[in-house]
Amino acid sequence: MLEERVARIESDVEHIKKDVADLKVDQREMRQDLKHLRDEFHSFKVDVTREFGTLRTEMRTEFQAVRTEIESVRTAIETVRTAIEGSKRWMIMAGAGFLATGIGGLASLGRIMKWF
Repeated sequence: MLEERVARIESDVEHIKKDVADLKVDQREMRQDLKHLRDEFHSFKVDVTREFGTLRTEMRTEFQAVRTEIESVRTAIETVRTAIEGSKRWMIMAGAGFLATGIGGLASLGRIMKWF
């Protein structure tokens, strides 16, 4: 009976040794996989950093172009505003001149017709 127990224990120990050996192999494979993932993650991080740097540069360039375009539109609007102001003054002066001419013409007509 004791011999059977010892044989059984030896068999169980062999299974445990095999399981431990399998665990060690799995651990080595996991370490390699983890190292590979770590390398891939580092590579990804470098790529993302580079891409964001490029994106920032492109955005800065494009925003500067938009700012320049907005400034040129502001300048154009100011030019149009100045032209409108000048035209408005000219129209007021021309209207006043036409009005004065009309009043003068009516006054002359009134004197000719002896209305007053």
